Amino acid sequence: MKIKSLMSILVLLTTLTGGARSEPLNVIIVTRDSAESERGYTEFLQDIYRGNVSVHIAPNRYEEYLSANKKLELESADLIIISWDNGGGSFNGDSDFWNEVNVPILNHNIKIARSGKPRHRYWDWLDGNKTDTNPCTHLDIADANDEIFAGVDTTSGTVEIFTTGKEIDHSDQTSAGYGTVVATSASNVVIARWLGSEPNYYDGSDYTPGAPRVFFAMPKMTYEFFDVPIDYSYSIGKTQIVKRIVCNQIINQVEVIAIY
Repeated sequence: MKIKSLMSILVLLTTLTGGARSEPLNVIIVTRDSAESERGYTEFLQDIYRGNVSVHIAPNRYEEYLSANKKLELESADLIIISWDNGGGSFNGDSDFWNEVNVPILNHNIKIARSGKPRHRYWDWLDGNKTDTNPCTHLDIADANDEIFAGVDTTSGTVEIFTTGKEIDHSDQTSAGYGTVVATSASNVVIARWLGSEPNYYDGSDYTPGAPRVFFAMPKMTYEFFDVPIDYSYSIGKTQIVKRIVCNQIINQVEVIAIY
């Protein structure tokens, strides 16, 4: 797949977002190992917002049970990113807080987003449990009009994101309940979004989204997507397509909370 002339799109998006902010964007990445899984995320966010962003990565800082001060830190963020490398059971004790917090959350971790067994064990965004795709090279597009695909050719109904297959843990469900399924693999949810106005995540979920939420499944080594620089004046490779999609999602999610 080839994508051309994206420089103007990125310039427009970063001007609209970065130019409107007098204070740096405050992003908290919740992770177990900042040296591995999230390597490159800070530089990626700096590129998107032209340096007008403060990224905080503190391994294991936000596992259960959260102190009042840690909750205040999270509540003050503009965006919370949940890393793939977190353990699924490390956040159950504060599930009420994580679901109610009025901050957009970009969650790369199905172990946390799932309902699980027994049911309602985890954050309960998606019913059921996790599954994996091996190998995965394409995403099937469920909503071609979603902002996440801005600048991406979706005419084939799929997006090729890897040249070699990678295992991606994602939902074993075909529905996101009251949310919107954005992309799938073998009909199961890989990317889904909730605007924060839904009655709950799905019929039967114990929780209601307190702000915009996005589940965006990623493989184990998330940093692989941030190691290759993007040159928007030429056709770009599969790794850079993923970066384009993540860029679109972060910008859209932060802008949604601004008008929510």
